[in-house]
Amino acid sequence: MINAKFTWNATEEYKQARRNEKRLHKSKKKFHKENLLEEVERLKSSNESRAFYRATPSQVITEAPAEEYEEEDLIKTPTIDELQDIIDKLKNHKAAGPDEISQN
Repeated sequence: MINAKFTWNATEEYKQARRNEKRLHKSKKKFHKENLLEEVERLKSSNESRAFYRATPSQVITEAPAEEYEEEDLIKTPTIDELQDIIDKLKNHKAAGPDEISQN
């Protein structure tokens, strides 16, 4: 019975130490991000572009433009009515040309 109690206490101590470590890690990570953000903002406002790009993580530089273009649809998706109008305008019993587009 004593051995089981010892194991339970050790388990609880480990869990508590792990919780404390996670809290500490989370706060240090937040502090580091805030410092990095302040440094980048300072470099941006002082027009030091070389130092700005060196201080900015490469993921941020490459992901920001990708997010802008990802959301933007360059070609508008045709509606069902538009597709039906195009199909109705096609001539019956005519094969597509060499580019596989039917001639009107």
